[in-house]
Amino acid sequence: MRYFFNGMEFDSERFELTSAGQVLSLRAQPLALLQYLLENRHRLVGKDELVENVWGGRAISDSAIAVTVRSLRVAIGRDLVETVYGRGVKFVGAVTLAQHATVEVATVDETDTKIDVRAGRPSVAVLPFRIVGEEPPRAFLAEALPDDILTALSKLRSLFVIARGSSFQFPSFALTPAEVGARLNVRYCVSGSLELVADRIHVTVEVADTTTDEALWRQHYPLRPGEIHEMRQDVVRKLAAEIDANISSRELERAHSKAPASLNAWEHFHLGLSRVHSADLGRHEEARRHFEQALALEPGFARARAGLANADFLLAYLQEDGAREAADRGLAIARAAVEVDPLDPYCNLMLARMDLMQGDPMEGFGRLQRTIDLSPSYSAAHSDLARMQVMAGDPQSARISIETALALNPIDPYNHTSFLTLALIEMSLGQFGKAAEAAKKTRKFAWRSVNERVATMMALDLDGQVSAAVEEAREISRLHHGLDQTSFLASLPFLAPTLQSLVQQVFPRYGLSA
Repeated sequence: MRYFFNGMEFDSERFELTSAGQVLSLRAQPLALLQYLLENRHRLVGKDELVENVWGGRAISDSAIAVTVRSLRVAIGRDLVETVYGRGVKFVGAVTLAQHATVEVATVDETDTKIDVRAGRPSVAVLPFRIVGEEPPRAFLAEALPDDILTALSKLRSLFVIARGSSFQFPSFALTPAEVGARLNVRYCVSGSLELVADRIHVTVEVADTTTDEALWRQHYPLRPGEIHEMRQDVVRKLAAEIDANISSRELERAHSKAPASLNAWEHFHLGLSRVHSADLGRHEEARRHFEQALALEPGFARARAGLANADFLLAYLQEDGAREAADRGLAIARAAVEVDPLDPYCNLMLARMDLMQGDPMEGFGRLQRTIDLSPSYSAAHSDLARMQVMAGDPQSARISIETALALNPIDPYNHTSFLTLALIEMSLGQFGKAAEAAKKTRKFAWRSVNERVATMMALDLDGQVSAAVEEAREISRLHHGLDQTSFLASLPFLAPTLQSLVQQVFPRYGLSA
């Protein structure tokens, strides 16, 4: 529904307030209050009713309600919202209503120039969600949520996302995934539903492979109407990350099933990506060959360049033979990748990592922030940002970043670095027991660098688990010949004083002080 008043328009489906065609910047809570007052504009709305329907029944102070009312008045005009002391609030302006125009479903013209959806970058269509049963209080979410998901996925350069104007002509579940694929010429489709059950709006989202008519992934969110606006951004961010991960997984399966000679550039890229994080250096070489073959097929493929940079980064991170050369080579390749595609998050992340490895924290920090701006759902970027924040002496900000990373990707097989960061955060805050628990979680990963082993040794020692720390120290000496306090600190020139002091305290106890 569209509400017109005082030269403004509030669109309940888009959840936007505009004036003279310009969207006004207003937080979710005042917008939710405006919507509820407009829907109930013919009567006074009491405090308890507002708390239940705008704040989801949570305990809200009178001052918080007053601040929200004040923000709304500033945005739309003080005279339009009337407060009756002790009784409630009412919208008192003149309002004109208009319905959204309905769009007739059109058939996409199929021509001889139609591309093969089984080749190249994975293509995906996000469909408007279906309302099941009784229309819920926030029915606009049937279009608003998929629109947010479409926007989030569009920021991922790994996907070819069909524009809203085409995909929103096909409501979720009105056609089979195969029929959607035929109409829109896409390999994947994202569909969903909204259903009101008791006091919750149940949001269900599904990803399907249109070439097989198979559902790849399904997620369910039961939300209270009043909390939707606060949780919407978080839900969309998690959904985008899950959708991207599941499509990438299916693309990898598809590539594995094909003969090597028939692989296209994107399939080589996915195969390279699946091998580059292996603890086996021989797999790194396989990854490099796949990235090189992807570039041979598509010389302008920025992500394949970033993949090569990633292989060099990991070689240097493991501090294997040739680490210095790998770091220099990786930096040059990452820079070239960003030059080819400055908007690709993966390319920017690789350049950030190489900058940090080369001892340029300011450049690396700025590049990490840019990566997150480009792709807010990129868990690896949040994890790297957390590690830099704690190493720079800001464990509180680091905790927020690492919790975001783990929420976006809780079962990543490469989460050893996230647990390393958690251990550093807890050590920085003097919580050595929690640091030891986080550090020990890195042991279940085959892929462990010297940094994970050192952090585990330190956390165990500081928590009083000396015998376990001794075992970790022996493993460090066996696998990383010549490592001592001086060389370790030299490799981390921007380590926070608190963590430097802990290194100087622990290393000598295990014969690593030279």
